[in-house]
Amino acid sequence: IFTGFDIPQSYENRYLRLIPLLGKVQMTGIGADKQRILATMKAYKDKIDFLVKSLNRAPEIREINKQHDQELFNVRSPLQKTELMALLGIDTGFSESGKYFKTDKRTLKLVGDRNTLFRRVSAITEMQNMLSKFLEPLVYHIADDGRIHTSYKMGRSEESFAIGGDPTGGVTTGRLAASDPPIHNLKKDYFLRSCFVPSPGWVSVEFDYGAAEVRGLAWLAGCKNLIKWFNEDIDPYIMVMAVNDRVEYPDMWEKYKKGPDEVRKGLKVRRQSTKG
Repeated sequence: IFTGFDIPQSYENRYLRLIPLLGKVQMTGIGADKQRILATMKAYKDKIDFLVKSLNRAPEIREINKQHDQELFNVRSPLQKTELMALLGIDTGFSESGKYFKTDKRTLKLVGDRNTLFRRVSAITEMQNMLSKFLEPLVYHIADDGRIHTSYKMGRSEESFAIGGDPTGGVTTGRLAASDPPIHNLKKDYFLRSCFVPSPGWVSVEFDYGAAEVRGLAWLAGCKNLIKWFNEDIDPYIMVMAVNDRVEYPDMWEKYKKGPDEVRKGLKVRRQSTKG
């Protein structure tokens, strides 16, 4: 599975144990419901068609289409998105190239929260990515046994980060990856994830990988407090915040979950910082 990967000594004992497990997962495959995938693809295409027609009826969009002698607005064009921002009086500042306004995903999300047209642009782009990067490859990779046999591998750093001119083009990062298709990195989309089905008599269990990592670190480090908190279903980041503020954990948790909107929003940002 890890052909061509030089596993550093620090990883060896941990990761070599994974090879038989990953090999079994790769050979067994993951159950996929082809009809559900096809139905989901159709639902996304219908939604995209509806949003595209709605978007291109807007006067500002029609004006840009006329300038470019085109029928449909190109939601992937930085130029056309910049032109639309200019028409709407939106200034997100210039991107690194200095040619267009910033149109990255995070910026468009912020603009879309205040503007219907950009909310539709973002939605169309997101769903097009869902189709091309996830749903369409899934159909292609379903084997005759009705399962997807993705190929697992160890993540590698970019060639520019090679140490000592490593001829293999980098060093093992220790991060797990997969290809054909990249099933290790599925989006948090209910309809997409519902396309994967367990065998009769089995159930699928979903968990947050970030939480799994922290639990793994607590176990490897033998950190008694973290292990105790996890066993008692305590959020470790809220606990750290409570300790720092010299308040009881239940009080901090109550404010985080049920406090006023502004308080919860502030604590959510603070928790993310604490997690980092």
